Amino acid sequence: MVDRYRLDKFFRTLVKSNFKFTRTVKSEFISLNDFEKEEVYKFLKENNKKENVKEFVKKIYIEKYFEDRNLWIDNFIFDISKVKFIEIDESRYEKIYVTTDIHGYFNLFMKLLRKIRLRKTRDLLIIMGDSCDKGVKSYELYKKYIDLISEGYEIIHIFGNHEDMLYKSMTNEDMRKHWIDKNSGIDTEISFFNNINKVKRGYNKWFKENKITFTSTVSWFKNYLELMPDIIVGKENIFVHSFYNDELSLENQSKRDLMWERRKEFSHNYTNKNIYFGHTPNKEGKIISYPYSYYNLDTGCYITKVLACIEIKTKKEIYVKI
Repeated sequence: MVDRYRLDKFFRTLVKSNFKFTRTVKSEFISLNDFEKEEVYKFLKENNKKENVKEFVKKIYIEKYFEDRNLWIDNFIFDISKVKFIEIDESRYEKIYVTTDIHGYFNLFMKLLRKIRLRKTRDLLIIMGDSCDKGVKSYELYKKYIDLISEGYEIIHIFGNHEDMLYKSMTNEDMRKHWIDKNSGIDTEISFFNNINKVKRGYNKWFKENKITFTSTVSWFKNYLELMPDIIVGKENIFVHSFYNDELSLENQSKRDLMWERRKEFSHNYTNKNIYFGHTPNKEGKIISYPYSYYNLDTGCYITKVLACIEIKTKKEIYVKI
């Protein structure tokens, strides 16, 4: 719920500061709840052409939410569209496998696939986002998912922050520059280049002629990204790329937090469900189980060369490495 008094007080402080990033502004902003912050985002979006507002937004987002102090992208910061979720009935499946953050490591995924022996109609595989960047075979991963689905295997892929950057890079050159320079997007672009460059051209010329998914040869990929859910919800489990706010309802989750925020404390879980997530790599290459049924499955495979998976009904942990 929105505390109108608290929100109005923040706006008065903001205007009084002339949108300067003062200590008081920062303190009051952080104290707002998610509903109140959404009101602030809407206001800022409506006024984001004003330079002082732009500078304020840049500072407050970078300070509060992002590790990269150079990040400033208009479009994806203001993604306040409705959360997309898929509901599943866990009892439909004999086994449910979950993995995350494969980051272009196609060979690791194939080793995992052989190890779990996924079965049509009987098993479900959930991939909790971030299959692109850092590794060199992002195209091959997404194409494999599509092929497996077309063969009758049940695979659901969640929309991660790296999918978000990739998707927004199609229409936002500032976003593309950040994605390429700071998040290994170049590895993903080259992966597409290697697979769909039918006429032998240099990379730079190819890119000018073919923004990744604007070419008809990979229209399936853009469609696939647009169909990815932000959350998968079962009767006993919740799956998300990064951060699920257990104090909010499903419909009121923040898309930004679902993709970007990192959980810093595990002192309660009001959902009474297991919550599985990735996004924050464990450099020891192991799944981390936290109090109150939180599970981090990101083993930082681009660092450790270890990919983890868990079968949620037995809680069996499965690891593959190269």
